[in-house]
Amino acid sequence: MGILSFQSWLQSGGVFLGSMTQQFDRESSSRVKNNALEGEILFVCVENAGRSQMAQAFAEKSGMKASSAGTVPSSRVNPVVVEAMRERGIDLSRRTPKILTADLISNARLVITMGCSVEEACPRPMLAAMQKKLVDWHVDDPKGRSIEEVRRIRNEIEKRVREIAQEE
Repeated sequence: MGILSFQSWLQSGGVFLGSMTQQFDRESSSRVKNNALEGEILFVCVENAGRSQMAQAFAEKSGMKASSAGTVPSSRVNPVVVEAMRERGIDLSRRTPKILTADLISNARLVITMGCSVEEACPRPMLAAMQKKLVDWHVDDPKGRSIEEVRRIRNEIEKRVREIAQEE
């Protein structure tokens, strides 16, 4: 199942998940872009303990409304991720991973999965609810990685969040 990158999604003016693609005229395309950037962005991963937490924190730091959740949340945020984010002046030590709910999906203008195969872990009704606003970033999982590798992952996520913020 192919999923577009955020940049490709914005450029295409379409929405995509699997084989469902819908094209819009130029006016509708502009409206889709604006809606995606004005509303809440939901970052989703399986455990909500690393990538999605970093993405939410960077989005909030950039002034965007954001949340994150996981399909099978961990009991805590990855301590190496907490350390790497502390280096950027962001404290994740008090955050708790949350479970992905239908309400979170319906309240989001854009759902960004972090490359963690949520399509395999999500119930079909949740996937159906996400299909018109889903983008996958395919970011490596920091779980079990060294601080150097987590920094590289953190930097990639920060860069991608900045790209969204610049589109506003």
